[in-house]
Amino acid sequence: MAENWKPKAIFYDSKKTLWDWSAVWTDACARLLKKYKSDIEPAEFKRVWNFYHTYFNHIGAFGSNNAFQWNQQRALMHAFRHFNIVGDPEDVSYMEKAWKDVMPFPEVPAELKKQQKMCKVFTFSNIERYYLDLLISHTDGFKPDFVGDMMTAGCSKPNPRAYYWVLEQTGLTVDDVLYCACPQWDLQGALAIGMKTIWLNRDDEPLTGAQPDYIVSDLTGVTKVIESYFK
Repeated sequence: MAENWKPKAIFYDSKKTLWDWSAVWTDACARLLKKYKSDIEPAEFKRVWNFYHTYFNHIGAFGSNNAFQWNQQRALMHAFRHFNIVGDPEDVSYMEKAWKDVMPFPEVPAELKKQQKMCKVFTFSNIERYYLDLLISHTDGFKPDFVGDMMTAGCSKPNPRAYYWVLEQTGLTVDDVLYCACPQWDLQGALAIGMKTIWLNRDDEPLTGAQPDYIVSDLTGVTKVIESYFK
């Protein structure tokens, strides 16, 4: 890559990276557990639910099932069984109704606007477009230059086809973008196709996979990385 290289776009994951989905999910679990009069910690129930959701998402990423809410429902039923709760698959509605409460992390709107003055800003998510548009509507008037979702793409991350699909839609190449995500598995999908990557490590997790090009703790750090290319 040329010494005077500059990114043409910053390419983001969505929930957990830009929007604080995790906190709302925990609150939804608390309401759900109250329904069943369970004393299980909501954060622990959410951890197990998320474990199974990630599992089904990864299977779907390399197969034909790319339905976010269907994966959520299957994962929920596995979490119920894990905790010996006789639950109802329709209880996934507790999460569905919570989407209206998902907000960006505090620094996100201002930092995205700063970044957009230097390069384009893309986001792609393993959720349906309805939910992604709802998240974007909460981001203080910020509009990404490109928005992609797995249903439109016909594939989901970490399948390399999902990352390539965004590039094809935007007319860019692997060498034109910086990729940023919180989930390490998502980051590794981008690394696998040769993208320069930024790990947004909001929760001070240990690195367990391939080494990203940059590690930051919030979106202010991402802005500083981008700015370094334009000095």
